[in-house]
Amino acid sequence: MALSSINAPCFKCNYNFSEVPKRTFLGFNKITCPLCKENLTYPLIGGYRMAYWVMLVLISVYFIISLSEGNIVFPGGMLIAILFAVVKDRMIINSNQKDFNKSKSNNHKLSINYEENSSNNKSENPEEVDDKFYEIAWIEIENNKVKKSLWSKSFSECNGNIQKTKARYINLRVIDLNNSEERKAKETEC
Repeated sequence: MALSSINAPCFKCNYNFSEVPKRTFLGFNKITCPLCKENLTYPLIGGYRMAYWVMLVLISVYFIISLSEGNIVFPGGMLIAILFAVVKDRMIINSNQKDFNKSKSNNHKLSINYEENSSNNKSENPEEVDDKFYEIAWIEIENNKVKKSLWSKSFSECNGNIQKTKARYINLRVIDLNNSEERKAKETEC
């Protein structure tokens, strides 16, 4: 059965892309981010996970019954592979939850910083406002929380060069933040 293309976020560069995954021997989906070339492994799908747990229970029951009858049974390669798959699956899920929680807290910190930086900008001179906007854009890049439309435009214009993409994103984001600040100022005047 051929695998279908999946929409996947890269946990390293935060780039969303679509790719057909490669299935590993144990059933994990592996893809490579086209932007940063990071190899990503995704957790088992429900069917594989359920099959591994059922096999683990059956082998455990067989092991216990054999021991109770006085037979010495050694775990085979299948049990080791199943244990490896179940543990690796749990590690990937926990890692993804940590990344998700980290990104949520970074988003919250970033929104607080943005609100602090954008408050009372009317009384400041334009150069100071720009400095704050440059800082906001830099923090977004550091936390992998970029505005996707501006990032993809920058990436396209810079032909995939990451350093140039970052510089172009900062310039576009500062313009974007200035425009949104001017709109807010006009709305409060009306």
